Amino acid sequence: MFQSLGICLNIFTNFVTVIKLSLKINIKASLICEQANSIKKKDTSIRSIKSQRVNRMQNQLLKKIENKTAVIGIIGLGYVGLPLALEYASKGFKTIGFDIDVRKIPIIKSGKSYIKHIKEDKIKKTVDSKKFFATADFSRLPEAD
Repeated sequence: MFQSLGICLNIFTNFVTVIKLSLKINIKASLICEQANSIKKKDTSIRSIKSQRVNRMQNQLLKKIENKTAVIGIIGLGYVGLPLALEYASKGFKTIGFDIDVRKIPIIKSGKSYIKHIKEDKIKKTVDSKKFFATADFSRLPEAD
């Protein structure tokens, strides 16, 4: 009889230990969930701030485009870049054309063309308007919007 009572007491003690561990696990899990929710709220708040900042930047850029005060940057003044830069400049936008080929820059600045299908008078007119600048100085990239 005492032996059965000892076994029952042992089982009860183990059961209480399991319940205590279970409670500790539940408490820790609850704390982890609270921390995760707190982090999630902070992340959502940060995302909201970033989203507001991006929206503000977009609106500022759109206003600059509408007012034609945006500075356009074109990288590469080849068959695509040069006509594109000339077009933006002819529409009234200050346009900076960047190219790694330094030989192109003085040609453009003198109003000449190194591309057959682009007329020199268009380049000269655009350069003379002070709306188009060609450069090999890539440190000027931040000037573009």
